Amino acid sequence: MSQTLHQFADQLAEHRAEIFSRPTFLWVLENSCINATSSQKERAVTISLHFDKLDPLAVLEQLASHDEPRFYWEKPDLDLAISANGFVKEIIAHGEDRFKQVEDEIANYKSLHDGYSALTHSLTGLHFIGGFSFFNSETDGDWAHFGTARFIIPKWIFVRDGNLSLLTIAQTVKPGTDPKKLLEEIVLSLNTIIEKLAVYRNPSFSDQENKEPLSFNVTDQLDERANWNDIVAKATTEIKHGTFNKIVLARTRNIVADRSIVETRLLHHLRREYPNCYSFLLQFADTASFVGSTPERLVSIQSGFLNTDGLAGSIPRGQSATDDTILEKRLLMSDKDQEEHRFVVESIVSRLKEFTSEIHRAPEASIRKFTNVQHLYTPISARLPMGTNPLDVVEKLHPTPAVGGAPRDAALDGILELEGFRRGWYAGPVGWINTNGRAEFSVAIRSGLIKDNRATFYAGCGIVEGSDSASEWNETELKFIPMMTALRHA
Repeated sequence: MSQTLHQFADQLAEHRAEIFSRPTFLWVLENSCINATSSQKERAVTISLHFDKLDPLAVLEQLASHDEPRFYWEKPDLDLAISANGFVKEIIAHGEDRFKQVEDEIANYKSLHDGYSALTHSLTGLHFIGGFSFFNSETDGDWAHFGTARFIIPKWIFVRDGNLSLLTIAQTVKPGTDPKKLLEEIVLSLNTIIEKLAVYRNPSFSDQENKEPLSFNVTDQLDERANWNDIVAKATTEIKHGTFNKIVLARTRNIVADRSIVETRLLHHLRREYPNCYSFLLQFADTASFVGSTPERLVSIQSGFLNTDGLAGSIPRGQSATDDTILEKRLLMSDKDQEEHRFVVESIVSRLKEFTSEIHRAPEASIRKFTNVQHLYTPISARLPMGTNPLDVVEKLHPTPAVGGAPRDAALDGILELEGFRRGWYAGPVGWINTNGRAEFSVAIRSGLIKDNRATFYAGCGIVEGSDSASEWNETELKFIPMMTALRHA
């Protein structure tokens, strides 16, 4: 190995003396260049290392370029947060086999990956970040840049897992790449990140952005309530005729603000107020951003174990402990809500049986409390056979009856006929997969699409036999609260 290459490694070690076993690190870079040249295929190389303990959302605000993809994911009560920006590779898929297309592309990139990590951790290495629209059909309008399936390998990803912070930098390695040149690019990327984040060590630094509360107007049509009553009546009629047993119908709320909406500020409020929800941000181009704080996990996979949630049936929180307990008991005794919840749990268990017989679920629904609402909740876990692809599970579970209905196909046809708007990625699976066998996907509800000073928020509820349009309207109003409240802080 040339002296020049060692000199570059020494420069890098000046910044992070504790992280590099230099011979191994340099061997990975040289080996990646050799493999790319010998196979004439472009490869991806990742460098994962310890970093200063920082808030990943602050890292995103300081580092992210708005004209490149941005991603944020956090479950505060698990003390897990991930931010990412840019892309070195992008996966786009369309049509009914979109899950399989993405699965094949991810497998291909995994086979063309060389990674160096300064520590053993399941959140190092290559990450594929993105998701899927609710329906297979093409998206349009402000959803157009999202497509029906889109994933990226980000240029950098910053992870906080408890007290540990990790930074991973990704680079492409083309055939004929000089290892010295590759190392130079990695040094430059790391130096740029360190210099930009050094601002947080400056005690005189302050955020000069406008901190005045956002003012906005709701622009929905005046006949929205009458339209809602009409579609709920049609849905319950179809249920009586046996077309489906349950259908989930959603509403939109359209907002125009007096200035551009700062998505990361909105997200900061959501994660503080709803620590047991998954707060997320997805932006694929310098257009619209998809932001939300969802209570519903679709699937979490780690070391061959799967966890998911049956979450359906809702009631508000009380103003006092006594009131809250009364409402909780009312929800537990509600035949309508228990029926809605049963559809969800039985459907999830039935679909998981196609992968494994080792499925465990609580015998009865319990209550899961959030800041402004409480739900019937049944945790479900399973052991997956070795080699099970996470996206196969995601495809099989999406959409659950909690956001679609039952039977699935009939309910989806009903949604297309009755709702009157395009869902885009609302209630679709969003999340990530990595090269260490981990995957996390949530159901993108309690969410909104934001572009400049405009926003569209979404809220839905399950319609079953005996549903009352006024009660369901009130439920959707309750579900709009998280996004509407956070908007004033954006």
